[in-house]
Amino acid sequence: MILFQQPPNLQWKLTLIQVELVVLALLIYQELSKIIMPRDRFNLIWHYLHLTDNQQPQETPDKLRKIRPMMTYLNDKFMNAYTPYGNVTVDESMVKFKGRLGFRQYLPSKPIKWGIKLWALAESTTGYLHRFQIYTGREEGVQGKGLSHRVVHELTNHLRFSNVRVFMDNFYSSPDLFTSLLNVGIYACGTVRSNRKGLPPQLLPKIVKLPKHEFKVAQKDDVMACCWQDTKPVMVLSSFHDPDAVGTVNRRSGNSQQQRVRVPKAIEDYQRHMKGVDLFDQMVGYYMPNHRSRKWWRRLFHHMQMSAAHNAYIIARDSNPEVIQREWPQFQDFVEDLAEDLIGNYKASRAAPLTNIENLPPVPREQHEIKSKLFIRHKKRKFVPKWLQQNVKKDGMISALPPAFTAKEERQLVERLTDMASNGYGYTRPELFNLATDWGITLHRNKQCDPQFAPSGILASSEETLM
Repeated sequence: MILFQQPPNLQWKLTLIQVELVVLALLIYQELSKIIMPRDRFNLIWHYLHLTDNQQPQETPDKLRKIRPMMTYLNDKFMNAYTPYGNVTVDESMVKFKGRLGFRQYLPSKPIKWGIKLWALAESTTGYLHRFQIYTGREEGVQGKGLSHRVVHELTNHLRFSNVRVFMDNFYSSPDLFTSLLNVGIYACGTVRSNRKGLPPQLLPKIVKLPKHEFKVAQKDDVMACCWQDTKPVMVLSSFHDPDAVGTVNRRSGNSQQQRVRVPKAIEDYQRHMKGVDLFDQMVGYYMPNHRSRKWWRRLFHHMQMSAAHNAYIIARDSNPEVIQREWPQFQDFVEDLAEDLIGNYKASRAAPLTNIENLPPVPREQHEIKSKLFIRHKKRKFVPKWLQQNVKKDGMISALPPAFTAKEERQLVERLTDMASNGYGYTRPELFNLATDWGITLHRNKQCDPQFAPSGILASSEETLM
């Protein structure tokens, strides 16, 4: 699945398995990169990483040839490793990419507006990504009932006759689609556009005018349709709800207070379960590696990598909830342990030394303490960055240049500037630097001071006042 082209005039010192594990771990958890491997070596390995063999001839044109093996492999693993508990969501997902690409998409309603669009099937409660496809544009020669009809059937093909409930938005929903899904043992629910064929005329917003928060229901065979008047008319289709079932949702009144509003049960369930893909995007987006690249397939590689880590966390939490709550209460803890387990005991010979800050002596109060944000937040992995190790002395103090003035001298300078400001004198930022420099020369703080360079300005003329 992961291939490395042999670079010219270079002898690899790592086996292929070690390269895969270390590079994957460093991509997942970037804080360990400077400790495990030098930058130049990582960039060299990353430069020759590929997901397919580019030297093999291409039999048929494939826009996703660069990532096709990994995408097929992960889809099979995702489907076979976990079974959803009953409610799934079909929706679009975006992978951020602003480079040149023939199938780059623009979705103004999404948080990521420019990028590569994915069709995703995720569990509603956990966000487990069960199957995904990458949209590469219109396919020539494909006959059918439309793009949305084909996408839903391809994503749910492995769930036939499982009585699973699929929730979708108005881009996919139609009476024809819901009927065809019901014939293969899949229930469906979702909002629908009023211009779809097959909707009952008595529910169309152009014909019926309902008071606010009122609804009207109709049914044909096993498919139920309802129109609910919110701020705008909302039409919902369902193939498993009872037309007489009623639920409630929260809506804001004129004084910005929420109140419970009576709605059809289909709308309540749609609002509760139409969040699987959004939950998945939220969890993966928190820890997505920020490796900028002009190559589009690397963005998808990072996305699929974090998708696999997220799905592994969901499976582990489902199989051993007590262990997960004790060892990895958050997804971040799981990602950190995953990266360290992949790396194992490997460490490059020229990598930065590993220093544990817990072994350093305490820092006195009168000195500046080391900022906690410079270290990894997890309590088990508080490493000192390489640039900071060079400035840490044995006594735990940060080495830096000594202060130019004592506290008394600095206070005298500030008092002088305050007096001048009270008399109407203002100074720019460069003028303040010049004044401080003159004050330091006056106090003979400059070791290389030229005797012919006499102090000038206000401070020079008022040395006796300051002293």
